[in-house]
Amino acid sequence: MRSNRSEELVSGRTPQRYPAIVYALRSIHVLIATFLSMCLVYLYYVMLSASQITPYVSGAMAALVAEGIVFLGFRRDCPFSIWQRKYGDEKGFFELFLPKSAARAAFPVLLIMSAVPFLAILWRALR
Repeated sequence: MRSNRSEELVSGRTPQRYPAIVYALRSIHVLIATFLSMCLVYLYYVMLSASQITPYVSGAMAALVAEGIVFLGFRRDCPFSIWQRKYGDEKGFFELFLPKSAARAAFPVLLIMSAVPFLAILWRALR
């Protein structure tokens, strides 16, 4: 088994070293993204299971709406990504695990994915 150092020498690449603040911002970014993903999953659960609409549903919807407002306010860019670039990180959140073209498509896809349970839950609440 090769060590990481020997793999770096064989490939001719050295890993990018970032300041500690970049890793802290990435960690916070992951926590926020995890929370918002859980909100979206919860809304799908409520939509598909016909669960009662509770204040948690309103909270999940408010969190996702706030995220959308922040994204639109920062011209479809996350403020954490802006701060990360300020400290030398070239990659946005989705670019950490998706190709650049797919990362650009993430916002419209997530917007559509969020609209489905929003509309279904609102329709159910208002009828």
